[in-house]
Amino acid sequence: MPRPLLPLLITLLVLLSACLPTLKQPPTLTPTPTVTLTPAPPPTETPVPSPTPASLFQQAAETSLPAAQRLIWSSDSQTLGLLGNQEVILLAVPALQPLFTFNDPAAGSLLDFSADGRTIVSLLDQQTLRFTDITNTAQRTLTTDFLIGPVHFSPDGLLLVIGSNEEWAAHLYDPQSLALRKTVRGFQTAAPVYDVRIAENILDLAWSARARIQLQDIPSETLYPSLDHEDFVTAFARSRGDTLLVSAAGGTVNDEYAPILFIWDAVLGQELLRLPQVAMPYALEFSWDDQLLAVGVADRVDVYTTSDMNVVETLTGHTESVVSVRFSPDGRWLASLDSTGRLLLWQINPPR
Repeated sequence: MPRPLLPLLITLLVLLSACLPTLKQPPTLTPTPTVTLTPAPPPTETPVPSPTPASLFQQAAETSLPAAQRLIWSSDSQTLGLLGNQEVILLAVPALQPLFTFNDPAAGSLLDFSADGRTIVSLLDQQTLRFTDITNTAQRTLTTDFLIGPVHFSPDGLLLVIGSNEEWAAHLYDPQSLALRKTVRGFQTAAPVYDVRIAENILDLAWSARARIQLQDIPSETLYPSLDHEDFVTAFARSRGDTLLVSAAGGTVNDEYAPILFIWDAVLGQELLRLPQVAMPYALEFSWDDQLLAVGVADRVDVYTTSDMNVVETLTGHTESVVSVRFSPDGRWLASLDSTGRLLLWQINPPR
């Protein structure tokens, strides 16, 4: 009788299961945390300060000469003359060291100092002028056939204008030979006192009386239109290569009376601009290239650019009213003098 199959199969399965390897449980994987990338902050930039505009003027020297009233540069810009009623002092530039001093009570009233850097003219009497070379004290005299009025050297020192107190006339002399070169007439005024000088451009006479200025072309004797003001003119200056003339006087702006700087076309006789001032200016000067205008107002000097008539720099250091400002012919220096005789020399730095 055959054996039953079921027990045999069970036995066989048991034996097979014993021979199979034991299956291990797969490891539990712990997820790796995701790395969060934080963007780095932008670098902090230290702001670079804007460069400070270089000053156009730098004070180079100063001195004090109480008797001084006016400044006159020599044509070579090497010396600066200070003129008083009885004294002339010639200073070396830029140290402002005295080179020569002239003070001779017998010389009469000192009238002007030449741009040659050595010749002064003084009034001996109503018809006699004395010319003195301060470097060697040599003297010459000129006697006129008229009563002498205003006397001025031309800006370059090559001519001398002598106004007459007997008529409205300007007599032009050669200061070297003392020969009469020309007599110019045509200006008239009701004022008892007038002044006449050779303008900065050398070609014009500048007549002035109280509230009036009038230019006259020397070669043709043509009178340009009169420049009339509301009040007395305290100072004026003419450009050298242009037709601008600047004057200082009292006037009206917006129905208010104030010290004013007037800008004119002197040849056309047209008023171009009025610039109110904090005080009355007593000193005006164009630079020799006509690019700048120096205005002595109160105890400071305002420097304007003539292209737009804006103040480009204000020079301080004086304690009283500025009475004279002068640019050197070579364009390197500006000298300013106040009523106490304090002289400041400014070096002009070329714009960068």
